[in-house]
Amino acid sequence: MGNSAKGYSSDDVTHLAAKTLDKIDGVVVVLDKLGVILLVNQGWWDFANKNRLPDGTLARGIEVGANYLDACRTKTDDPSATAALALDGLRAVLAGKSKCFRLEYPCHHGDRRQWFRMTARPLRSARPAEMVVSHVDITDRKLAELALVEKQTELARALAEMQTLTGRIAYMMDEAGPRLSGGAAPRTSPSGGRAAKGGRAAALDALSKREREVLNGIVSGERNTDIAARLALSPKTVSTYQKRLFEKLDVGSVSQLVALVTNIEMS
Repeated sequence: MGNSAKGYSSDDVTHLAAKTLDKIDGVVVVLDKLGVILLVNQGWWDFANKNRLPDGTLARGIEVGANYLDACRTKTDDPSATAALALDGLRAVLAGKSKCFRLEYPCHHGDRRQWFRMTARPLRSARPAEMVVSHVDITDRKLAELALVEKQTELARALAEMQTLTGRIAYMMDEAGPRLSGGAAPRTSPSGGRAAKGGRAAALDALSKREREVLNGIVSGERNTDIAARLALSPKTVSTYQKRLFEKLDVGSVSQLVALVTNIEMS
């Protein structure tokens, strides 16, 4: 690892570095300028043992001497495209184009759902260039966020149902009012609100495939960053699609968007 300190052999430095890494709470790996694994901490092996392959063996390419970047290049079961994002970010740090790279990503194993935050930083004193990559478990936080989004979605649906029910009651009372007072029932068409809703339903049907994919993600409670990762888009592009949806469907917030879609689907 880099240049040995004065008075210490290369093995001594490696041993001291390993003991230091073992004190870090998380999964840590040190890479050389080509992405080859130079050193890992105990958390790395604990994670590997906890997430063995179905046949009971350890995942391949995790040992010292293996190329960490190759795992990102060859990962095919990655619908959210986080491996490609990780590869680009790690390359940027190793090339000196970025001082730090962070990425939150899912790493589910069997029935166990888990998420991690990757942080990559260069070792400033190392010559040639080396990089430290850490992975911290953020599963508890992500589950809490998902639970909150689910509650917010449930609330939005409940509000949409309430609005629909209120509208129907008001319409029924308008229809029944003249009859209760002895007058003739009006023969007019439903209210302008219903016409507006019909227009929004038509606008919903006219959305492009990509707009509908983004809309489905928003209604499902996904954050823009998660939608971007799933669709291999940038978060900025997803925000642009969201603004376009607001304009086309004539809403001013995510909650209104969810309520509108839910209301239309229940009609």
